This record gives sequence, C-alpha cells and structure tokens, in this order.
Amino acid sequence: LGLNRAAFLDYLIKNTKIFVAENENDEAVDGKTIEGYIATKNDRICALYANSVSIAHSLMRKFLHTTKFSEITFCTKNECWDIERNPSTVSKRIHRRHTRAVPSTIKWDRVYAVNVGVHII
Repeated sequence: LGLNRAAFLDYLIKNTKIFVAENENDEAVDGKTIEGYIATKNDRICALYANSVSIAHSLMRKFLHTTKFSEITFCTKNECWDIERNPSTVSKRIHRRHTRAVPSTIKWDRVYAVNVGVHII
C-alpha cells in the first residue's frame, strides 16, 4: 500500500490554524509579501518560518494569545526562545533525520519550528 499524498495533505491541514506575517510591497503582485508563517494543529506547532527572529516571535505571540491550550509542543533549534530558560519548560534533544540528503534549498536559518515526522518537501 502506498501513501495517498492528497489524503495525507487533507488530513494534515484539517483543523489547522495558519497565521501569516505580511509586509506592504508595491512590487508584489497583490501589494504584499509574506515575511513568515506559523501553522498549528491543536496544541502542536507544525511549522514556523520567518525572515527574522522578531517576526518569528511575533507569530508565536499571536498563536499563544489565541490558543486555549496550557501546554504547547514544537520542535526547534536550541536556544532560540526565551521560554527555554523558564523552569516549567520541558525540552529534550531530538535528531532530525532525512531519508535522503539534507535539502540544500531550505533556508535553515529561517526555520524556527519544524514538524518532526512530516516530510518538508
């Protein structure tokens, strides 16, 4: 049995909240450019991509102010968030492995949270 990609994507985006950070840009087709986004499913942050740390933190604050969950799960690089120093924060080291070579076209310095277990490409 093979994986039905369309069915998987339907499942993945069902009940997913996405917040987008936009910037006015006269050269863009619709007058705006996307500076970052956060995709969340229930209490899990599936993806957080931003052009800067301040945009990533702004998107995270927006999500945290709109969620009812008292605990949030996301996978991120170490020492990226102030909350990591909070005694109530639980963290553990994981290793992201790829089935192929690490994708060289991904701008890893702009990835602030990644959904481990879901293929990026």
